[in-house]
Amino acid sequence: MNKDLGIIIAAAGSSSRFGDRDKLFEKLDGMPLFLHSVRSFYSLCPPGNMIVVVNPAKLADFESAAASYLPECRLKFVPGAELRADSVRNGLAALAPETGFVAIHDAARPWAEAELLEECLIAARLHGGAVPAKAVVDTLKLAAPDGKIVKTVSRDNLWRVETPQVFNLEQLRDANRKVSETGIEFTDDASIMEAAGYKVYIVESRKKNDKVTYHKDIVGEETIIAPGKVDPDLAPAPEFPVRPLNMEKIKDGIVVRVPNWLGDIIMTIPALMQLKKMLPEYCGLFVICSPGAKDLLESLPIIDYVVVLEKAHRNWSRRDLKRVSQLRAGAGILFNNSLRDAVFMRLAGVKYLYGARARSRSPLLERAFAFPARVCAKLNNMHHAAAYLAMVRALGASDWNGSLPEFRMKYALYQAGPEVRALCGHQNLMTIAAGAAYGGSKRWDAEKFGEVAKWWIKKGGIVAVLGSAGEKDIAAEVVEGLPSGRTYNMAGKTDMCELIYLLFNSKICVANDSGIMHLAAILGRPGVAIFGPTDYSATGPVSDRWRIVYKKRDCSPCFKRECPYGPNECMRAYSSSHVIDEIHDLLGMEEPDE
Repeated sequence: MNKDLGIIIAAAGSSSRFGDRDKLFEKLDGMPLFLHSVRSFYSLCPPGNMIVVVNPAKLADFESAAASYLPECRLKFVPGAELRADSVRNGLAALAPETGFVAIHDAARPWAEAELLEECLIAARLHGGAVPAKAVVDTLKLAAPDGKIVKTVSRDNLWRVETPQVFNLEQLRDANRKVSETGIEFTDDASIMEAAGYKVYIVESRKKNDKVTYHKDIVGEETIIAPGKVDPDLAPAPEFPVRPLNMEKIKDGIVVRVPNWLGDIIMTIPALMQLKKMLPEYCGLFVICSPGAKDLLESLPIIDYVVVLEKAHRNWSRRDLKRVSQLRAGAGILFNNSLRDAVFMRLAGVKYLYGARARSRSPLLERAFAFPARVCAKLNNMHHAAAYLAMVRALGASDWNGSLPEFRMKYALYQAGPEVRALCGHQNLMTIAAGAAYGGSKRWDAEKFGEVAKWWIKKGGIVAVLGSAGEKDIAAEVVEGLPSGRTYNMAGKTDMCELIYLLFNSKICVANDSGIMHLAAILGRPGVAIFGPTDYSATGPVSDRWRIVYKKRDCSPCFKRECPYGPNECMRAYSSSHVIDEIHDLLGMEEPDE
């Protein structure tokens, strides 16, 4: 944070060229466009010293949007004026007295990054003023009014100027006083500084920082992955009497507390899809999650807002309570068994709660659904996804038809890392998930994963081993001894967006019972899963495109994190040929195995 920095977001324009809607409220990645720059820059200045200058007639709309999407940000909203320069002057007047430098940014440039503002601030401290800009690369022509070309203009030393523009505040105020009586309409603040005789320097802008002017400027910015449809055979859950929710009681929407583990979250997605369908247009579907689930859930267009708890396994903070309260959700659904979360959802003002009967929390719930208890050493034949669907069906949701969710990617594949792009471009990519966050008992031998990888490479394919940063060593064991140009240890090297791209572009996935297994399945990709101490009938992939390798033992499923009888006794029962046979059959490979 820069204690002497103030930031002004210029958001008072008319959007006349955008169409019949105010472009600043148009959704980009699920959030109003003007809030993207707020989110990017907010941490760079003291709380309360970010000023948003807005159309006076829409002041309440701006305040409401900020409270709904970025309640943690302390913003000052200031009425703007007809001319941009006058609007900025209103913003300057609202800055804290100790402000020494000010950054002025067009709200219609949602892609600007904090790094760019920081670079401009450094240059402004040296020179008094700095603006980001890109060198002109197109051929320039000077034309007469009738369109006839007069001459070609040299593009040497020509730059296209952007925002945020950063200035010494005292100099900018003086410049505004000097030009206020000229009657000249200035299109940016750098022009005002130049006209008053102050020096302004260029900072090269290297990344996307376009200004949204027309509707076409944001159409297609989101890359949508639409996996299609599956026909899974889910072990059924009990059916409950249908008592549809009273939509008048749910106020602004429904808030759902999802589980903490990636795989468990993915198994809630079919139920979340059905919930979204039953909500009126004016109601939102909100989700409360652990920090690690944020990127996945924000990639789902069906979810309107994600509240990330500061500490998922502890009491909620005051900030957590405030953010959930500001959603104004009248109803909440608990897809976990936590008593603590039920208590805090009620404290946050969510009046009507629904969820499974568990941990003595039933008195807090409007409806508590009773499910059979899990039994060790027995296949329970009730899939978690079916249980979540049973609850929302009892609240009035329709049956899930097997449609998979769309994923809204933060960036296009061509913007991913070079290794990820290269792997996704291969026609025969196998992805392997050799880890399992739950515990060592769920992990098949890395050596056997390596044998499967070796077989796939001999068939002309390449292999990417995926996982978290903590699973790098496991992935290294898988690729040990395999050709480096055909196998890639990608554990810990991808963000959620890149992980989704790799799975979606893979021809086959081989995995333990893990979050990556569930993610590949919900993306519609085929795969083979190896089960041992857990119950495939309860937590198997939600897909008809997966094969399960499992052999019932007297002690399985035991659900233990570590095997009490030896090193992964039940998982060691499977050879690599078991998995290879399933791949061969699943993909309809005509060649016989070697």
